[in-house]
Amino acid sequence: MPKYVVVNRSQHSLTTWKPPENYKFAARSNLVALLIPDVAAAVAEMPIGLIRSNNNFELVALLSFNSDENAFVGPDGKWLMRYIPATLRGYPFMMARQPGSDQGVLCVDEESECFGNGEERFFELDGSPSAAVQRAIAFQTAIEAAQRQTAAAVKALEEASLLVPWDIKFKSGQNVRGLSGLYRIDGRAMERLDDQIVVKLHKLSALAIAYGQIVSMHQLSTVERLSEIQDRLRQRASGASSEQLAALLKMDDGLIF
Repeated sequence: MPKYVVVNRSQHSLTTWKPPENYKFAARSNLVALLIPDVAAAVAEMPIGLIRSNNNFELVALLSFNSDENAFVGPDGKWLMRYIPATLRGYPFMMARQPGSDQGVLCVDEESECFGNGEERFFELDGSPSAAVQRAIAFQTAIEAAQRQTAAAVKALEEASLLVPWDIKFKSGQNVRGLSGLYRIDGRAMERLDDQIVVKLHKLSALAIAYGQIVSMHQLSTVERLSEIQDRLRQRASGASSEQLAALLKMDDGLIF
């Protein structure tokens, strides 16, 4: 389990870290938060949906039909597709807000393999944040801004009554199973929107999310195929690499490595 703590001089002045070498940290996450800047690239490779979180909706990518798996992470931790969501690219850091403050603070996952094991310093000898940490702060600040923008856009979609349950059917071996809990855009409801609401959604970039979600639903087959291949590899117990997995998928059937 992640253990995020605020990056501070008293604890981390002599500690080092390194960027992640693989995505094993996300190998058991079938849902990953998405942001508006993610949408244009993500729709070509992964299905996008929405989930309820603390009485609000959150935009996510569906990366597996099983709650504790990620079909986009290979046996050796390699990400199997081209696009990697921004929230994963920022690991092992995240930005948090302390109670009663509008100022974000950089936090690091001390349970990560990246922590305490690398050449990057958190702080210089004079106590100032290292250049690498300053870049992490800038990236996480951008993510935080995108999170606010995305939350406002998703809220507008909810208020426009465009979100409906998404009942997903998928193959699992010889069986057909169902997945519930996700929401999708109601395309027919979009056609009936008042012009003023359409303008509002456009200004909030909510239309980009709506159209992207509808287009991305075709990527359920990508998740299904990746899951099937990963299941075959597990049954063989061969310890296959991502390169072997890519060979099984074949380069010419639309999946990109």
